[in-house]
Amino acid sequence: QEGSELSQLNRERVLTNPGPHFRKLLGLAVDLHARTLGYYQPAIHGAWTWLENRGSTADLKEDPRWNEQFDASDLKYLDIQANGSIRLLNPLTRLSMNAIGQGYLADVVASHLLAAGVVSGLLHLGESYAIGRHPEGRFWKLAVTGTPANGETGLLGNIEFSDAGLAVSAQDADRLLIDPVSRSV
Repeated sequence: QEGSELSQLNRERVLTNPGPHFRKLLGLAVDLHARTLGYYQPAIHGAWTWLENRGSTADLKEDPRWNEQFDASDLKYLDIQANGSIRLLNPLTRLSMNAIGQGYLADVVASHLLAAGVVSGLLHLGESYAIGRHPEGRFWKLAVTGTPANGETGLLGNIEFSDAGLAVSAQDADRLLIDPVSRSV
């Protein structure tokens, strides 16, 4: 959304008074980036968008614009100040919170429901979150189906879970993926 704190930060390069949820989400993203040794990289969005606009991966490593864009796709250009302000220090750096935002939202909603006394429930908020067990006493069960565009049809499997979040992504053979550590596409 154009008015979101994330859009404002990407557009204006600074947030002087971000809300507590946005600051916490960024803190979690920085922590996850460190814990995954850079494989979780919310700053890869700029490189991914640039690559999609380019329309080709041919001769990518020889393109100085790719190297410049890829180098900007790093959280080292995110400056979170103790006074509350947040800055993006490189003009090419763009953040995306898609991979962590839905999980954070599910965690916050589940926390409020647990505090209100809910002992059993299944949330679907872009990702699923199971509170406790199913009312019948069993684990919650979610079916994972394939995407017809990739030749997968029907049920791929079931996942049983309790007191946990679960996100499932569809495979898309046409989608460009970037390895933020090796720079491979």
